[in-house]
Amino acid sequence: MDTSAARVHEQIRVRLAAAVGADAADLGRIAEEAALRLHRSGQEPDFEVSSANFATDPFFVCADRYWRQRFADSPSSDTALACARWIAAHTAAGCRSAVREQWALGNGFINRSHLETR
Repeated sequence: MDTSAARVHEQIRVRLAAAVGADAADLGRIAEEAALRLHRSGQEPDFEVSSANFATDPFFVCADRYWRQRFADSPSSDTALACARWIAAHTAAGCRSAVREQWALGNGFINRSHLETR
């Protein structure tokens, strides 16, 4: 990872860590801003997700928002494969199946009009 990408990731990690314990509105806003920054820079999140809790885990919310944006921009099996690889590499074993289930259901719902046949 080049130094500018590493700097972006470090800034995002610091910002998300500071959001732990924030109220839901602030946590969501901070996570959304971080996800958009990653997406616009063409970088996947490089942190590990250790829970599947939308109410308290800014890292999980950021990753969720990032992948939602990726699927919105490119609803394809390639995006699904990239997401599955990211989950395998960046989620703690104890929450991996919960993350997979939530994202599979959520992204399936969001993208059903792009991928389902009439």
